[in-house]
Amino acid sequence: MPNPNYNSSIHCGILDADIGNQEKLSHFIDKVPFLSLKETYTSPLEADSSQSFHLLDVVFINSDLPYISGLDWIVSKSIPPKFVLLSKELSDAAYAFDNDALDFIYDLNFTRFYKAANKIKRSKDARYSVASSKSLFVKSENRINKIPFDDIIFIEAQNNYIHINTKKKKYTTLMKLKEAEAILPQHQFIRIQKSFIVNKSFVQAIEGNAVVVNENLFNISRPLKKKVIASITQGYLV
Repeated sequence: MPNPNYNSSIHCGILDADIGNQEKLSHFIDKVPFLSLKETYTSPLEADSSQSFHLLDVVFINSDLPYISGLDWIVSKSIPPKFVLLSKELSDAAYAFDNDALDFIYDLNFTRFYKAANKIKRSKDARYSVASSKSLFVKSENRINKIPFDDIIFIEAQNNYIHINTKKKKYTTLMKLKEAEAILPQHQFIRIQKSFIVNKSFVQAIEGNAVVVNENLFNISRPLKKKVIASITQGYLV
């Protein structure tokens, strides 16, 4: 049986109305030592109402779901989860990768699943590798700038660019906010809405549905409020 502990491995969820697929995915996940199944949902409505969905590292999503397709559900999310799409329609692959899918599985067998699992692991390992370096190299103003993570106050998205606001200056570079989120250390930074990531060290207060960061007030996305508050307070809210 999958280990219910959230403190180890890559935390996986299944969003699939097909019981056969659920059982197969559960069996596959249980066979891979670095994966751990945490949640199983049969519809997007169940996933949206879950109190643990935000704890998942990756979700295996079937495109064929009740009420709304898996892809349409992903696109509807202001901050979509990291996901692998399962579909019997090869035409779904391009759309899935356009929406940042980690992988696409057409024929669900263990060999193909294990390939996807290793891709997920490499993605997570890459994030930890960058995080351990304690700095980020960013191309801005015809220079490659070294920016210590500790100096970053917040990052703002604007179309396909991000503005990295530090203690000394602002750097603008061609990168999507989701790409920046993937390489920043998760213990230090948190995405609070579609357009902003903040350094938790610079959070001065939480006011209603907003955070005060270096005297700037930023709204928290409603679906992320519980996760943001828990991450910032780290369980020390009294």
